[in-house]
Amino acid sequence: MTRDQVATPATAETPALRARKIALSVFAATFVVQSVKFLLYLADGEIWGHQLLNLLGWKPGLLDFDGAYGHPGTTLLELAALFHFLGLPDYPSFALGTALLVAALTAACSALCFLLQPRSWWWLATAFLLTFSRFYIDATPPVAVVMPGVTLMALLSCWLWLQEKAVARSFAALLGTLIGILAATRLDVSLFVGGPLFVLFCYRAGRGALLPGLAGGVAAFFAGNPFLWFMPVQHLKDLYWKFSYHYAHYKGSVSLSALEWSFVMPLAALGMLWFLVQLRSPRKEEPLPRPVLLGYLALTLLAVSLLVSSKYQAVRYLYPFVTFWEVLLARFVLELTPDTCTFPLSAARFDKKTALALLGFIIPTQVLGYLWVFKWFGPRP
Repeated sequence: MTRDQVATPATAETPALRARKIALSVFAATFVVQSVKFLLYLADGEIWGHQLLNLLGWKPGLLDFDGAYGHPGTTLLELAALFHFLGLPDYPSFALGTALLVAALTAACSALCFLLQPRSWWWLATAFLLTFSRFYIDATPPVAVVMPGVTLMALLSCWLWLQEKAVARSFAALLGTLIGILAATRLDVSLFVGGPLFVLFCYRAGRGALLPGLAGGVAAFFAGNPFLWFMPVQHLKDLYWKFSYHYAHYKGSVSLSALEWSFVMPLAALGMLWFLVQLRSPRKEEPLPRPVLLGYLALTLLAVSLLVSSKYQAVRYLYPFVTFWEVLLARFVLELTPDTCTFPLSAARFDKKTALALLGFIIPTQVLGYLWVFKWFGPRP
C-alpha cells in the first residue's frame, strides 16, 4: 500500500466522510480567527462598509470608481447584507461576511488536500497557511477572498483531473459555479486563472462538461453581482475600464520595491523550482497532475510579467497567484517526513521531523512574516 492510499474496512470512516469532518472543523476554526482579525483590521474595510450602505440605500456613491465600485466584490456585499439585516453596523457586517467566505474556501482547500493525499498532513498545513497567511495584513477584501479561492480552483482542477471522465463531468457545474462566484468577487484574477483551468478541465472531461460548466459560471456570476441585474452592459464596461486604467492608463507610475518582492516571492519561487526539479525525476505515482501544475506555472509567470509591465503595481495583486505555490511547497516539505495522517486526531503522534517541518515552515513564513510587513513605511500603493 502506498503512502497516499487509505485502507477502508467496513467499520472505518470513508475518506469522503473524514474530508467533510475536516472541512467543518477547519471552517469553524478559520471563521473565528478571521472574524477577530478582520474586525480588528481589514484593508479598505471602511470603504467597503460605506459601499454596503450605498448599495442598501441606493446612494450616489454606489458607482464611485474612487470608492469600492469596479472590483466587483459584490459577493462580499451580499454576505455583509445578511449580517447587516441582523442589526450589525456596516463595518462589522462586512468583516464577518468576508471572514465567512474566506473560512468556507479555506475549509474546502483543506478537504481537497486530504482527498488528494489522505495519508499526509498536507491538509493541516494548508489549513494553517490559509488561515494565518501573512498576506491578509494588507489584502483588500476581494484579494483576501481570491487568495484561498484561486488555490481552491487549482486544487479542484487537480482532483477532477484524477477522476474518471463521467465523475469529472458531474462536477462541471460545481467548477463553473466556483469560478463565477470568484469572478463576482475579483474579476481579473478569477477569469485569468479560472478560464484556462476550465479549458484544461473540459479537455480532460470531454465536451459534455462545457455547457454545465458555463451555465454554472454564468449563473453564479449574475447571482453574485447585483449590478448585472439592472445595468449588465454598462457594468461589464466599467469592470473592463477599471482593469485597463490601472494597467495602462494610470497617471504616473507605481512600482514594487525590493522589500515587497522579497516579502511575496521567495517561498513561491522555491515551490515553483521544487516542482520543476521533480519534473526531471519522474515518479511512478504522482498524486498531482502535471498538466494542471504546468498550466498554473505558466499563468503565474505570465501574471508576474504583466504586473512588471503595468503602470500601477501593487504587491497584493500577486497574493492569489503565489498562495497556491506556498501551499504546494508545504506538500513538498512534508514529503520529506516519515509520518502519515492518523485518526482520531487526538491520538496522533508526530515524528520529530514532521513537527519540525510543520512548525519550522509555518511559523517563520507566516506568523513571523507579519513582522516583515511592519518594516514598511511611507505611502503604500
